Amino acid sequence: ELAQSRNPRAALDWSDDLAHRLIAFRLTHGTGDEPGWYTLLAQQRPQVVAEVLEAYARQCLTMRAEHAITGLWPLAREDALAELARLVVPNLLRDFPMRARAAQLRRLNTELLPAAVRHVAADELKSIVTERLARSEIASAQRIAWLLVGLRFAPHRRPRQLFDLVGKSRARALRLGATLYAQADHAKNLSPLPAVVLARLIEK
Repeated sequence: ELAQSRNPRAALDWSDDLAHRLIAFRLTHGTGDEPGWYTLLAQQRPQVVAEVLEAYARQCLTMRAEHAITGLWPLAREDALAELARLVVPNLLRDFPMRARAAQLRRLNTELLPAAVRHVAADELKSIVTERLARSEIASAQRIAWLLVGLRFAPHRRPRQLFDLVGKSRARALRLGATLYAQADHAKNLSPLPAVVLARLIEK
């Protein structure tokens, strides 16, 4: 921090090894405000940050960590981190755990999917969604999350799949509403849902 105060852009001259070690420490022990050097690296040297952030986030998701995963939240909120998000988020989505617990689903709905909608190319996100929905082992709570994002790409087919999944289950209807709220609340740029989806939610 002392070097940062003397030269606010000093981080741009750090070696990859030094940057990796400091990023890893920040992500692992991250508390308080985000340091300026991390913000600078995330914006100006996203590849260096991505290598550490992806590995750290993947480990947290695999270990089913209950705590927030440092570094993911800003990806869904800041346009200046678009390149970092494009480097990190698609890989995390492709490898997202099939049998996710509540904490993992929170990361998916409030951070990873909103970041993908905001920054990832539509064709790439569509491919990821299609691939994930083809996996039969994905539980209903996670499948609802993917189907909601899939509405952007298949507004006539996905609603039917979504409502077939929810059926008359009160629990799944509540899950649908909660997932919709989580994704929309943290991704203001989500396109409006088709009218048929909104009408069905009102019915529920």
